[in-house]
Amino acid sequence: MPIENFYTLLCVEEDRILWRIDPRLQRHIEMLCQIIQPVNYPVNDPWEAAIARYLFEQLRQHPNDELIRTHWIAFLLRRCEIVARRILPLLGDRHHIGFDDLFMMASVAAINPARFFNNFDENRIQQGFWYPTFIRFTDIKLKHLLLPELRRVTGNNMPGQSNLGLAARSSRTRVKEALEHSGYTKAQVDRYLDAWNCFKEYKDAVNRGVNSFSSQDFQNIAARYNELNQDETRVSGSDIKSWLDDIGEAIRRLFDPPRTSFWSHFCSQSDEEISILINIPFETSYDEEMEENVSKFRQAIANLLNGLQEIQEKQLLFLRYGLELKQGQVASELGGVHQSTISHHLSHLNHRILSALSNWVREELQVEVSSIGLAEIKAVLFQHYAEEIDRFLQNSISSLDEQNRELLNLFYVVRRPLSDIGQMIQRTERQVRDRLNSIQQQLYSKTLAQIQAEFNLNLQPNGAAIKSIPAIVETRLETILQLYVH
Repeated sequence: MPIENFYTLLCVEEDRILWRIDPRLQRHIEMLCQIIQPVNYPVNDPWEAAIARYLFEQLRQHPNDELIRTHWIAFLLRRCEIVARRILPLLGDRHHIGFDDLFMMASVAAINPARFFNNFDENRIQQGFWYPTFIRFTDIKLKHLLLPELRRVTGNNMPGQSNLGLAARSSRTRVKEALEHSGYTKAQVDRYLDAWNCFKEYKDAVNRGVNSFSSQDFQNIAARYNELNQDETRVSGSDIKSWLDDIGEAIRRLFDPPRTSFWSHFCSQSDEEISILINIPFETSYDEEMEENVSKFRQAIANLLNGLQEIQEKQLLFLRYGLELKQGQVASELGGVHQSTISHHLSHLNHRILSALSNWVREELQVEVSSIGLAEIKAVLFQHYAEEIDRFLQNSISSLDEQNRELLNLFYVVRRPLSDIGQMIQRTERQVRDRLNSIQQQLYSKTLAQIQAEFNLNLQPNGAAIKSIPAIVETRLETILQLYVH
């Protein structure tokens, strides 16, 4: 997040959220840049990290200072925008709540920065990780402040709940119904119910929240399961954890058809859990070794996914994690395959990818990764295919002529009103709108053509996949223009 976000404030104009520079805040940040040295640990912007640390110390010492408080209001509002965009996909298509509604719900937290950061414990942070940890703390706290309100407004208790949490809160009847709905056989349902019973028995005995469970807890549950099922093959703690994740996913499919977002890997709060995303950050830094590792990891993901032998496996993963289709929609796009078949294929693929990436991290980086779950693998897949779609959209933008790219830049990046753009190019407001619509249609068509060619897809003319393309292009267009056009 650039330093500018410490001196730009919210401005709501008609139906758009804009950001305006506050001259006083800007002058103060510029002055601080003259007297503060950038941090010497690997982050995307060492100046940004240094300014944030200084302003945080000032907030602790002078919580009522109006200037410092306003800097942090600006910062928190920007993070509210980011968190709202991440949570929005969790709602699916069944609730009439848009980004603006989410943003306004979250922005309440920005009113009192000192109170918001009151429980940020610097003593638990390793040296060289202050700012990444601070950003993570901010986003997670905003998420947990927003989700209860979101659940209240929508009447839906699913958003933000981990699969393990859903399994813990459900009855035996609900678990059985969800597993049968997802296509599990009677033998599988019986096995999962036995494991769930052991899990509930253990949870009630230790009286702790499931998000604090360690690998030893799951091993203890496995020991109880093996004791009760001595005639069967012994299972491990990892097996139990995987089964409970499957149960939670089945419950989610039954009551709230899945539209999992990249945010899902934040559901776990266990301090002992080491995820792939923590060990291999997706954002490159100024540290050359880390940047090299990030590049290697991304290439390993690409090699793994591109190396899949079955074209239908590639199609299945892209439709689910690239276009974020529900499993029933994926089944329809792939020629009417039954939804339970899609579910089983996805589960099998996820476990294969989980095993391959875990082995790669151990062998190539000499990092021992423990407690990796399917949430982390899904996050990796969402990120990979998001980058693929960004590449397609970048190609589509590059194919436009310079005038059309400049028009997109004025509207999406500079955020000029249609009337102003019309005056600049000597066109009426309606002509500008029509031209923008025409350009957007070109981008949709070009991006769709690349997707179908890349994955050998013949998408249904009125299917969910084709209908999702305009929303994806619209969502990513501003970012791609900022990154690649200038």
